[in-house]
Amino acid sequence: MRCCITGAMYCNIILPTITYICTHTCNTTTLITISLPQEHKHWEDSFRVYERGISLFKYPHVEDIWAAYLKQFVERYGGTKLERARDLYEQALSMAPPAKAVPLFLQYAALEEAHGLARHAMEIYARALGVVPKDQRLGIVDVYAARASDFFGVAKVSRVHSRVLGRVCMQH
Repeated sequence: MRCCITGAMYCNIILPTITYICTHTCNTTTLITISLPQEHKHWEDSFRVYERGISLFKYPHVEDIWAAYLKQFVERYGGTKLERARDLYEQALSMAPPAKAVPLFLQYAALEEAHGLARHAMEIYARALGVVPKDQRLGIVDVYAARASDFFGVAKVSRVHSRVLGRVCMQH
């Protein structure tokens, strides 16, 4: 027996039902797996469900939804919809509190390294240093310096360390 749910039926019947369930019964952070539209290759419908969940919840409840949405989007489209992926990461970063932004920055930079420009990845790492809490910056610096070395060589690593030391000196 085959399922005959169309994209329109999903958006008009199932999506409002999920929204109702989430808004009326979720007392804890719950990620509803969006498998039905993906099983039937309705990718955009499943992404609409993620977007609806993002619009309904705030941090920390939306963290798992963002993680699943970004993972599914990048797995599905890779570099073919890079501008849209960039917009999604920017939106996620704008909503995320600084303490929760480290994984988003690292994933965003990895996306740029794999499908975009190395220069954009370096800009993302630099931005992360200005946003994330002090106790989480060392991990970013390590990755930033290593990737700068891989892409641009020792001269860029020297500039990265100078930038980091300049920020540390300004803060004290």
